[in-house]
Amino acid sequence: MADISHLFKHEQDGSVRFVGKELIAYVPKRYSNLGKFTIGDKVSTLGIFTMKVDDILCGLQIPAMITMDPSEISEGTVDSIPYQILTFHENDIFMTTNQVVQDESTGYVIWKEFMGLGNLPSYVTYENIPTFFDDLAEITGAGINVNHAILEMVYAHMFRDPDDRTKLYRLSDTRKEPSIIAIHDVAYGASSTQSRISGSYANQGLNAALLNQSKENAELDDVFRQ
Repeated sequence: MADISHLFKHEQDGSVRFVGKELIAYVPKRYSNLGKFTIGDKVSTLGIFTMKVDDILCGLQIPAMITMDPSEISEGTVDSIPYQILTFHENDIFMTTNQVVQDESTGYVIWKEFMGLGNLPSYVTYENIPTFFDDLAEITGAGINVNHAILEMVYAHMFRDPDDRTKLYRLSDTRKEPSIIAIHDVAYGASSTQSRISGSYANQGLNAALLNQSKENAELDDVFRQ
């Protein structure tokens, strides 16, 4: 990812000023439903979103609420996802302060939104996702209390072959961009008929079991098929 740090100036009052030509932040509208986006005199939002900075596509990765002062606020849709679009011009205040309030509940929201539901921001790739939670404990005061290797196994589970979502991306030819499934996805996340229809999402799992035949038999699979 390109280094854009030179396009931001840290002022003595703690604010961060944008000194490039144009910055467009794409904040998912669903953040409002999570209590992580409000508009008043300024904009308060979860600091995890995709940005276009002087035509460079990148992302902000601050797992905390930040306050921003954009020149323009609008709404739009990208790839069928509705966004609040925040536009900053040269010398606009990007962040009113570089200090954030620690909130241990933010970790749960981030895990549910990005991992549980699979709503990863577009700047997250197969190559950079291993560092996604690295700053969580330091910034929020509570991290994901699991070994980093286990997290990497979860990431590998979520990234799938775009032509066959039942196949892990690492087992594909990796020449195409991967698809992403949610951890809770029973259609592609479960690997057997038994696991698909015995969980909380039995209706979706039953449809998935009918459409995607298991490659290997698990216990009780034959009973379910009778």
